[in-house]
Amino acid sequence: MYKRIVWAMALLTGIFSMQEHAFANNNGKDYMITSATDSTATISLYGFLRPKKEYAAVLRQELLALVAPSRAETGNIVYNIHEEKDGAFFIYEIWRSQEDLDKHMQLPLLKQFMSKVGTYLAADVQAYHGQLITPVKK
Repeated sequence: MYKRIVWAMALLTGIFSMQEHAFANNNGKDYMITSATDSTATISLYGFLRPKKEYAAVLRQELLALVAPSRAETGNIVYNIHEEKDGAFFIYEIWRSQEDLDKHMQLPLLKQFMSKVGTYLAADVQAYHGQLITPVKK
């Protein structure tokens, strides 16, 4: 489960550039993720984090602490966190480019969060990414 959490959080927050990557799933089989290699394409990231009950408040606080610094970055277009009725957190981000997302991933605050988030989670992260194909409303 730890490998899946690390992979999913990395995908969710963009540690892996939008290129081709191989991963091993729980059955030990490799699978491939292929995505856009255009480093100037607008990137969207989204997913659910489901905390252990005893860590729900801590995860909420940690996620909220990421909002202001992330939104202040030049390449950030959207950085939203939603809290669901079941206690899950939904994260939605849009970045101007892969280069901007890569810069974001170098924030010390984000690196610190990534190093401990697995402790807070009751289930694998459901994470998705893609290239935004509709214009961003200004």
